[in-house]
Amino acid sequence: MIMSLRRAWIMPLLLASLLLPALPLFANTLPSSQQLEEQLSELSGRDSLSQSQSRDRAALESAIKFRRELARNQEALKALNQRLPGVTGELATVEQALRDDPVHDDDELRANYATQDIRTLVATLTDLINSLEQQQNELANISSTLINYQTLPERVQATLSRDLSRAEDIRRQLSNNELSDGSLSNAERDALRIELAAINSRADFSRRELWSTDQLQSLAERKKVLLERDIADIEQRLGIVQESLNNQRRARTEKLIEAAISEIPESLANTPLLLEQLKKNRQIGEQLLKATEGTNWLIRENINIEISLDRSRQTLRNLNEQIQLLQGSLLLSQIIYSQQEALQKTVLVDDLSQRIADLRFEQFRLREIRDELRNPEKAAQRMFQQQRETVSDDIHQALTRILQIRADLTEQLERETSRQLNLAISIDLNQQQLQAIHRNLRATIQEQSFWMPSNRAIHRDWLLTMPLEIPRQVANLPWKGISSELTAGLRANVWILIPFITIAGLLAIRRQRIKYGLKLLEKGIGLRERDSQLHTPMALLYSLLLDAPIPLLLGGTGLALLGADGVYLQVCALILLRASALWLVIAVCHRLLAPGGISETHFGWPATRATLLRHRIFAIGGLLLLILPVTSSGSQWPELLSEDRLGFAIFVSANFMLAIIFYSLASAWRVDDQNVGVQRTLGISLAAIPTALILLALSGYYYSAIKLSGLLIESFYLIVLWIVLQASAIRGLAVAAQKLAFKRLLEEYRTKSEARDREAGADGAEVIEEPKLDVDKVNAQSLRLTRLALLAVFGSVFYLIWSDLLGTFSYMDSFVLWENISGTGESQQVSQTSLGDLMTVLLIILFAFILARNLPGLLEVVLLSRMTLAPGSSYAITTLLNYVIFSIALVTSLGALGFAWEKLQWLVAALGVGLGFGLQEIFANFVSGLIILFEKPVRIGDTITIGELSGTVSKIRIRATTIIDFDRKEIIVPNKAFVTERLVNWTLTDPVTRITIKVGFAYGSDLDLAKRLLLQAAQENERVMKDPEPMVFFLNFGGSTLDHEMRVHVRELTDRLRATDELNRRIDALCKAHDLEIAFNQLDVHLHSSHGDSPCASGAPKGD
Repeated sequence: MIMSLRRAWIMPLLLASLLLPALPLFANTLPSSQQLEEQLSELSGRDSLSQSQSRDRAALESAIKFRRELARNQEALKALNQRLPGVTGELATVEQALRDDPVHDDDELRANYATQDIRTLVATLTDLINSLEQQQNELANISSTLINYQTLPERVQATLSRDLSRAEDIRRQLSNNELSDGSLSNAERDALRIELAAINSRADFSRRELWSTDQLQSLAERKKVLLERDIADIEQRLGIVQESLNNQRRARTEKLIEAAISEIPESLANTPLLLEQLKKNRQIGEQLLKATEGTNWLIRENINIEISLDRSRQTLRNLNEQIQLLQGSLLLSQIIYSQQEALQKTVLVDDLSQRIADLRFEQFRLREIRDELRNPEKAAQRMFQQQRETVSDDIHQALTRILQIRADLTEQLERETSRQLNLAISIDLNQQQLQAIHRNLRATIQEQSFWMPSNRAIHRDWLLTMPLEIPRQVANLPWKGISSELTAGLRANVWILIPFITIAGLLAIRRQRIKYGLKLLEKGIGLRERDSQLHTPMALLYSLLLDAPIPLLLGGTGLALLGADGVYLQVCALILLRASALWLVIAVCHRLLAPGGISETHFGWPATRATLLRHRIFAIGGLLLLILPVTSSGSQWPELLSEDRLGFAIFVSANFMLAIIFYSLASAWRVDDQNVGVQRTLGISLAAIPTALILLALSGYYYSAIKLSGLLIESFYLIVLWIVLQASAIRGLAVAAQKLAFKRLLEEYRTKSEARDREAGADGAEVIEEPKLDVDKVNAQSLRLTRLALLAVFGSVFYLIWSDLLGTFSYMDSFVLWENISGTGESQQVSQTSLGDLMTVLLIILFAFILARNLPGLLEVVLLSRMTLAPGSSYAITTLLNYVIFSIALVTSLGALGFAWEKLQWLVAALGVGLGFGLQEIFANFVSGLIILFEKPVRIGDTITIGELSGTVSKIRIRATTIIDFDRKEIIVPNKAFVTERLVNWTLTDPVTRITIKVGFAYGSDLDLAKRLLLQAAQENERVMKDPEPMVFFLNFGGSTLDHEMRVHVRELTDRLRATDELNRRIDALCKAHDLEIAFNQLDVHLHSSHGDSPCASGAPKGD
């Protein structure tokens, strides 16, 4: 592939060498660097510069930069030309070294190192480790050089395209300057000519380097092979030296222990005290031997960890260099995939923390023993005193000798323990570094593999050749190798498959019995005596057992292949395991949605919807089964995706069919309160998921589409499980509520019966009923808690599924949108705002919006409803919580975009001035709204009167409050009015209000009777409160009435009009019944005859 790329760009380089002028034509006419620096120094020394001089200064700075580049390119070209003649000889030397270097025999090496002492072996081990590190560094440099040669064609292509465009632009400027009046100054003209010469030198060097790539790349490859062989030889020597060192140290320890035992006189060998102390010495000697073995093991592990750490560092460095050189290239995707396959898990030392703690404790204990044995004679004397026996001098000397040997053994054991402790700490630190590097490697590989195209975007020729390439791809598959590996793998691990076959067979035999049990459960649904909360879980379990045999066989086969060795077995095992899970989910869903199945009988789903889902779920399962082999093989062999025509066709076709099914399912799903627009939006959203995967694959991001498909399938399993568990919980709560309601009904009936019995028995005890929660309320609270628990559990599982993909979004940080510069001089700091920051801001805003919409309600249900709060307090808390959420989101979003507070404070100050003048009223209303929420002069639901307006408060917003008057009109009142104007709140602290009814009686009426009738009307009315008691007052003598006023109180504001109406009607009825006249204003009219002697008519009543 590299050679084809190189040959593809030979012609553009030849054309470039013809188009670009030859470098020697410019070399003699261009000003030197010294001349340019002198001109720049002359301009820089002036106090002030004109506009043309400023342009000349910038041109001179640019000319000096390109003049230096021209010199570097010339030196590089000269060095390359000098090196090329010696490449052939250097390659021959490397080949000769590869042929002549003998293969070392392990036995011969062991024999050579066996004669060396411990100190010499330690020095040899140190030299080998240093040599290994040096060779690995050289290997890293050679690998980097080799990558440079491999990526040279693509880099030359990009550089050549950019340089050709710039060279053409420079020629045009120079040509226009020659033809016109010479608008360019000498400095500007020289800068353009030097830049053109630098471009020519760069193209010349690239052309020469590309022509010599074959030789240099071959030399680098052979050097890499030689270095790898030398590293393997050093690692072989390291293992043998370590083994010899371990044997030497073990032999030395055994000699020390043997000498400690053999120095005791035979005449004292049977002394009990000496035998006991010798036994302790033997135990310490055995501990020393084990400690020596542990030290040897830790040394070996430390060497392995250091080697792995060096290799991981080199891999990470090479990977970063490749990413920088080949960003956006298809070659980089192939390199990334190969690195992903080569990245193996390093075996680490477990429980190092506990081992270090144990070694520290052992070191402390040994130091105490060593301190006790610092003076062996005194220690022996203390032992004799404890025995209370008189011993001979020989025994005393022998015991002293034994204790002296024990002190030596303890000191040696303490050294080994200290050595183990140091090695364990070193291994722990190296392992932490190694794990960090591996995490960085995996994150980088995963990030790059997801965001890099795995193949070229699909074009017309690729589609036209697909019908021919698919049969060829099928024919080229290693069917014999796959079948032989499958057969061998199943034969080797058939014992794993046997339990699955047995369980599947038993389930098949008991199939009819399971169906019978399922029918019995269905018959008990809805019957109070037989129905229970266990019916639905048992029915789900029976359905699972009915559909389990085939998934068990598939899963068992996958597990058997997973434990076998083979290139294709891992992919086959992964396909079978995923197919077993998908088969089980689809089969169980198909059974649940059957007519009369669990979805209808247990969950209460409409039959039409269950049938609709049942028809679609089978097609969805079949299409997902087609996608599974593509996603499984693609995730394991991503480097083969660029040539995968068959998998691509299956993937695109299956997702296209899924898009159609999803859209048709959403269109056919009828909901009573759902309009056509919502259904269409839902259908488009569902169909957009597989459509997006198709577009990704067509754009060249085939691996990314496969990765997303696997995660979406796993999320599909989780959603199905979530729906089933939630429906089961709702069903269980419904059964529990039904049983609770029936139990309370029986208790109520029993209580009433007992009350009747007590009344019949003249038992006058009062029956106090225990307060009970409403059944619907209990059911609603339990359902909320259940849904909250399911949300927490499944939300965590969703995060675990998508966590690997979420880490790839850090790739967006590499796209810088703008930069913020703060400070000056040395304290200047540059902060960058990337595309990832912008996405973070969008997520913060979305999260704040969701939180503001749902958190107050959740807080009301979970916390505020359980607290005793004043009316309106919960609304104030939730409203303020919304303000806090949006304020935090605003500050966090501005910080994520790079706006620091020291920059925003001036904006805040300017806004403060604007609020004080232009936005004074709006700001006053906002502050008044906060005062209303904190002070609570009005609350939601209060009936108020402000000015001439009366009504009920319905909403309190940031700027204004909404009042619904008694005509059901919504009136928007600015918040400022509630603070500055006179406000009457009829229900602020006490809903009790007073009603005043004025009645005027005619002159001559019985006032005592009038007062008694008014009080009678008030006392008879149920709405009138007894305390405060009704009151009637005779206020004054009117023009035609005796004015009385009745004052009564009612409990609720809604009772005012009803009570007034009822009292007026009752007063009128009582006055008529008692012939008590209610006076009214009247006018007497007297008519006289034309002679004026006598009235002809009078307005007086006939009785007067």
